[in-house]
Amino acid sequence: MHAVLRLEDFERFVFVMSALEHYSEYDCALLLGCSVPKIREARARALKEMMGSSNTALSQEPTLSCMEKSEMSHSAQ
Repeated sequence: MHAVLRLEDFERFVFVMSALEHYSEYDCALLLGCSVPKIREARARALKEMMGSSNTALSQEPTLSCMEKSEMSHSAQ
Protein backbone atom coordinates (compact mmCIF):
# COMPACT_ATOMS: atom_id res chain seq x y z
CA MET A 1 0.00 0.00 0.00
CA HIS A 2 2.77 2.44 0.90
CA ALA A 3 4.49 1.77 -2.44
CA VAL A 4 1.33 2.77 -4.34
CA LEU A 5 0.99 5.97 -2.33
CA ARG A 6 4.60 6.93 -3.09
CA LEU A 7 4.00 6.85 -6.85
CA GLU A 8 3.65 10.07 -8.80
CA ASP A 9 -0.02 10.98 -9.38
CA PHE A 10 -0.22 9.93 -13.03
CA GLU A 11 1.61 6.63 -12.47
CA ARG A 12 -0.63 5.91 -9.46
CA PHE A 13 -3.81 6.56 -11.48
CA VAL A 14 -2.59 4.32 -14.29
CA PHE A 15 -1.53 1.55 -11.92
CA VAL A 16 -4.80 1.56 -10.00
CA MET A 17 -6.93 1.72 -13.12
CA SER A 18 -5.06 -0.91 -15.12
CA ALA A 19 -3.80 -3.34 -12.49
CA LEU A 20 -6.38 -3.08 -9.72
CA GLU A 21 -9.55 -2.07 -11.58
CA HIS A 22 -8.69 -3.97 -14.80
CA TYR A 23 -9.32 -1.14 -17.24
CA SER A 24 -7.82 -1.75 -20.68
CA GLU A 25 -4.94 0.39 -21.91
CA TYR A 26 -7.33 2.01 -24.37
CA ASP A 27 -9.87 2.85 -21.65
CA CYS A 28 -7.15 4.27 -19.38
CA ALA A 29 -5.89 6.42 -22.24
CA LEU A 30 -9.38 7.61 -23.07
CA LEU A 31 -10.29 8.44 -19.47
CA LEU A 32 -6.95 10.12 -18.70
CA GLY A 33 -6.78 11.98 -22.02
CA CYS A 34 -3.49 10.58 -23.29
CA SER A 35 -2.12 7.98 -25.69
CA VAL A 36 -1.89 4.23 -25.15
CA PRO A 37 1.95 4.36 -25.29
CA LYS A 38 1.90 6.95 -22.45
CA ILE A 39 -0.24 4.53 -20.40
CA ARG A 40 2.22 1.69 -21.08
CA GLU A 41 5.17 3.87 -20.07
CA ALA A 42 3.47 5.07 -16.89
CA ARG A 43 2.48 1.53 -15.88
CA ALA A 44 6.03 0.30 -16.50
CA ARG A 45 7.44 3.13 -14.37
CA ALA A 46 4.92 2.38 -11.62
CA LEU A 47 5.74 -1.33 -11.60
CA LYS A 48 9.47 -0.61 -11.63
CA GLU A 49 9.11 1.83 -8.74
CA MET A 50 6.97 -0.57 -6.75
CA MET A 51 9.39 -3.43 -7.30
CA GLY A 52 12.21 -1.19 -6.11
CA SER A 53 10.16 -0.19 -3.07
CA SER A 54 9.38 -3.79 -2.16
CA ASN A 55 13.03 -4.79 -2.52
CA THR A 56 14.07 -1.88 -0.32
CA ALA A 57 11.44 -2.78 2.28
CA LEU A 58 12.54 -6.40 2.26
CA SER A 59 16.20 -5.47 2.63
CA GLN A 60 15.37 -3.31 5.65
CA GLU A 61 13.65 -6.14 7.52
CA PRO A 62 15.86 -7.85 10.06
CA THR A 63 17.01 -11.24 8.92
CA LEU A 64 18.21 -14.18 10.93
CA SER A 65 21.40 -15.98 10.14
CA CYS A 66 21.36 -19.75 9.64
CA MET A 67 22.89 -20.12 13.10
CA GLU A 68 20.16 -18.00 14.74
CA LYS A 69 17.45 -19.97 12.93
CA SER A 70 19.00 -23.23 14.07
CA GLU A 71 19.21 -22.01 17.66
CA MET A 72 15.57 -20.93 17.59
CA SER A 73 14.37 -24.27 16.27
CA HIS A 74 16.36 -26.16 18.91
CA SER A 75 15.09 -23.98 21.76
CA ALA A 76 11.49 -24.51 20.61
CA GLN A 77 11.82 -28.28 20.98
